[in-house]
Amino acid sequence: RLDPAEQDFRQALTLVDPLRSEPDSASEDLETQARVQGNLGLLLKESGRLSEAELMLHQAVATREKLLEQKPASLPLRGQLAHAWNNLGTLFHARRQAVEAERAFDKILEILDPDLVKQAANGLPEPAKYQHQRAHAWNNLGMMRNAAARHADAEKAYRQALAIKEKLADTFPSVPQYRHELAGTLSNLGAVLGSTNRMDEAQTAHQKAVQLYERLVADFPAVPQYVVGLAGVYSNMGRLIGDQGQLESSLPWLAKSVETLEGALRRDPRVAKVRESLCVACWTRAMT
Repeated sequence: RLDPAEQDFRQALTLVDPLRSEPDSASEDLETQARVQGNLGLLLKESGRLSEAELMLHQAVATREKLLEQKPASLPLRGQLAHAWNNLGTLFHARRQAVEAERAFDKILEILDPDLVKQAANGLPEPAKYQHQRAHAWNNLGMMRNAAARHADAEKAYRQALAIKEKLADTFPSVPQYRHELAGTLSNLGAVLGSTNRMDEAQTAHQKAVQLYERLVADFPAVPQYVVGLAGVYSNMGRLIGDQGQLESSLPWLAKSVETLEGALRRDPRVAKVRESLCVACWTRAMT
């Protein structure tokens, strides 16, 4: 119910004015303002009002920056500012503003620089969520650079993301999200390596992604995103082999992609991403 939600967020903004707050509550009100600005910006983005969303998300970033200026040693404030920049970068990407999006993701890495995080953590181990934010930023940079055909820069970004994601997946094997995201970055790296004709390395990266996704689907067969991810890597492997002129050898991989998605469609025909992915998988197999 986006319309009444927007009204509530805007009413909340009128009720919170950090400039008029008592000294002991100014920071708390500033934090509330930043949270509402971010939530309203995401709502406007979901409503398709991207220009208004950009303005509000910019305001959320500016408010978060004020908070960090007040407490530069606060690790939670660094994480929150990085999250605000990620929201803005994702919006830039949706608006096809590639330069601005890349700057936003670079800003996250600047805010969450390991040395600054270590200093803010007062010698304690870096919390996993900040490692995760940094890995996500590297992965997004890889996608932006790959889309611009800057393959060497994309590979560097993906390898930075991999180093962090492999550590997270090894440290927290019971958290499936880390394995899922590791598989996704391996698949992305495989695509870049394939684009630069390093076929053996590309195949190795895709194969590692296949192993991770197959385990995730075996453990969580009802999670559509794992099934779609597995089918996507099967297709990527098939296309990679087909691009080397081995069309017959690529067909079994493409067939596995189709069969995987058909099974998911039978379980729940309502999932749009499964139907969309199955359409692409069938088309790829037909063309091959």
